[in-house]
Amino acid sequence: MTAARELADVAQVMASQWWTRDHLDGYKSTGLAAFVEHARRTTPWYRDLDLGLRASDLLEGLSDLPVLRKSDVLASGAAMRSRIVPADSLVITRTSGTSGERLEVAHDRRAYAYHNAACLRRFLATGDYRPW
Repeated sequence: MTAARELADVAQVMASQWWTRDHLDGYKSTGLAAFVEHARRTTPWYRDLDLGLRASDLLEGLSDLPVLRKSDVLASGAAMRSRIVPADSLVITRTSGTSGERLEVAHDRRAYAYHNAACLRRFLATGDYRPW
């Protein structure tokens, strides 16, 4: 991922802070519906996920999504990984967390760059972040 692409993500994330409440709610509902459908379509773990909710009700029903635990991820192996993301576009991160169990997480490179831009926005919002 190039630095220019990540800077473009920062600009997109920064612009979203000025959206109206209605625009933001619509954006979240649309994105969440797309996320749930993508998970069902591409990831064996979520294939049978049926919340019984319409897309417009997903925000209110978000707490009904099953909690995913580290032990679930470790036990499921390949069933957790999307089948449509090419291996050469993955970023692998490793963590042991507080459990001491090592876990490798595969991220889509593009989504990971956007996530990092969103994190940078939070740091910049403090007014006291100095990356140096």
